[in-house]
Amino acid sequence: MSTKKSDLQTRRETEKKRLKVLEDKRPKDDKDFQFVGVLLSDAIKKCCTSFDLISPLCEENLKPANYRLRIGDEYAIGGRIYTLSDTPANNEIRIEPFEVAIIKTLETINMPRF
Repeated sequence: MSTKKSDLQTRRETEKKRLKVLEDKRPKDDKDFQFVGVLLSDAIKKCCTSFDLISPLCEENLKPANYRLRIGDEYAIGGRIYTLSDTPANNEIRIEPFEVAIIKTLETINMPRF
Protein backbone atom coordinates (compact mmCIF):
# COMPACT_ATOMS: atom_id res chain seq x y z
CA MET A 1 0.00 0.00 0.00
CA SER A 2 2.83 2.45 0.76
CA THR A 3 4.20 1.85 -2.73
CA LYS A 4 0.91 2.97 -4.25
CA LYS A 5 0.85 6.07 -2.04
CA SER A 6 4.44 6.96 -2.91
CA ASP A 7 3.76 6.33 -6.64
CA LEU A 8 0.71 8.58 -6.42
CA GLN A 9 2.69 11.23 -4.57
CA THR A 10 5.50 11.06 -7.13
CA ARG A 11 3.01 11.36 -10.00
CA ARG A 12 1.30 14.26 -8.26
CA GLU A 13 4.60 16.09 -7.66
CA THR A 14 5.67 15.52 -11.27
CA GLU A 15 2.34 16.91 -12.50
CA LYS A 16 2.62 19.94 -10.19
CA LYS A 17 6.07 20.72 -11.60
CA ARG A 18 4.83 20.33 -15.19
CA LEU A 19 1.89 22.66 -14.55
CA LYS A 20 4.13 25.21 -12.80
CA VAL A 21 6.34 25.39 -15.91
CA LEU A 22 3.23 26.06 -18.02
CA GLU A 23 1.96 28.67 -15.56
CA ASP A 24 5.29 30.51 -15.71
CA LYS A 25 4.96 30.78 -19.53
CA ARG A 26 1.56 32.52 -19.40
CA PRO A 27 1.23 36.24 -20.08
CA LYS A 28 1.41 38.01 -16.71
CA ASP A 29 -1.43 40.44 -17.37
CA ASP A 30 -3.69 41.58 -20.17
CA LYS A 31 -1.07 44.13 -21.37
CA ASP A 32 1.08 41.14 -22.42
CA PHE A 33 -1.87 39.54 -24.24
CA GLN A 34 -2.78 41.20 -27.54
CA PHE A 35 -6.00 39.33 -28.34
CA VAL A 36 -9.57 40.17 -27.31
CA GLY A 37 -12.73 38.07 -27.63
CA VAL A 38 -12.93 34.88 -29.66
CA LEU A 39 -9.55 33.74 -30.94
CA LEU A 40 -9.31 32.78 -34.59
CA SER A 41 -7.09 29.88 -35.64
CA ASP A 42 -4.04 32.05 -36.34
CA ALA A 43 -4.31 33.64 -32.87
CA ILE A 44 -4.79 30.23 -31.24
CA LYS A 45 -1.67 28.99 -33.04
CA LYS A 46 0.32 32.06 -31.99
CA CYS A 47 -0.73 31.55 -28.35
CA CYS A 48 0.29 27.88 -28.58
CA THR A 49 3.72 28.94 -29.84
CA SER A 50 4.26 31.71 -27.32
CA PHE A 51 2.93 30.15 -24.10
CA ASP A 52 1.62 26.64 -24.84
CA LEU A 53 -2.08 27.55 -24.76
CA ILE A 54 -2.87 24.00 -25.97
CA SER A 55 -0.37 21.18 -25.63
CA PRO A 56 0.10 18.94 -27.42
CA LEU A 57 -1.41 20.85 -30.33
CA CYS A 58 -2.83 18.71 -33.13
CA GLU A 59 -3.06 21.03 -36.15
CA GLU A 60 -5.86 19.04 -37.78
CA ASN A 61 -8.07 19.76 -34.73
CA LEU A 62 -7.54 23.51 -35.14
CA LYS A 63 -10.66 25.00 -36.73
CA PRO A 64 -11.40 28.61 -37.87
CA ALA A 65 -12.33 29.83 -34.36
CA ASN A 66 -11.98 26.77 -32.12
CA TYR A 67 -10.02 23.68 -31.28
CA ARG A 68 -11.42 20.16 -30.95
CA LEU A 69 -10.10 18.64 -27.75
CA ARG A 70 -9.40 14.91 -27.72
CA ILE A 71 -10.49 12.49 -25.02
CA GLY A 72 -7.70 11.45 -22.68
CA ASP A 73 -7.14 8.21 -20.82
CA GLU A 74 -9.21 8.74 -17.66
CA TYR A 75 -12.73 9.64 -16.59
CA ALA A 76 -14.63 9.79 -13.32
CA ILE A 77 -18.21 8.87 -12.51
CA GLY A 78 -19.65 8.87 -9.01
CA GLY A 79 -16.32 9.73 -7.42
CA ARG A 80 -14.51 6.73 -8.93
CA ILE A 81 -11.75 7.11 -11.52
CA TYR A 82 -11.67 4.76 -14.52
CA THR A 83 -9.10 4.24 -17.25
CA LEU A 84 -9.79 4.32 -20.97
CA SER A 85 -7.69 2.39 -23.46
CA ASP A 86 -7.94 1.06 -27.00
CA THR A 87 -8.95 -2.42 -25.86
CA PRO A 88 -12.60 -3.31 -26.62
CA ALA A 89 -13.64 -3.67 -22.98
CA ASN A 90 -12.09 -0.34 -21.93
CA ASN A 91 -12.74 2.00 -24.83
CA GLU A 92 -16.16 3.38 -23.99
CA ILE A 93 -17.87 5.39 -21.29
CA ARG A 94 -21.41 4.57 -20.19
CA ILE A 95 -23.17 7.39 -18.41
CA GLU A 96 -26.44 6.39 -16.77
CA PRO A 97 -29.37 8.84 -16.66
CA PHE A 98 -28.80 11.64 -14.12
CA GLU A 99 -25.10 10.77 -13.73
CA VAL A 100 -22.25 13.12 -14.52
CA ALA A 101 -18.93 12.13 -16.07
CA ILE A 102 -15.73 14.13 -15.85
CA ILE A 103 -13.52 13.30 -18.81
CA LYS A 104 -9.80 14.02 -18.94
CA THR A 105 -8.65 15.64 -22.16
CA LEU A 106 -5.53 14.54 -23.99
CA GLU A 107 -4.47 18.19 -24.24
CA THR A 108 -3.52 20.52 -21.40
CA ILE A 109 -5.02 24.00 -21.65
CA ASN A 110 -2.77 26.78 -20.31
CA MET A 111 -5.39 29.53 -20.05
CA PRO A 112 -4.40 32.98 -18.79
CA ARG A 113 -6.56 34.12 -15.86
CA PHE A 114 -7.95 37.08 -17.84
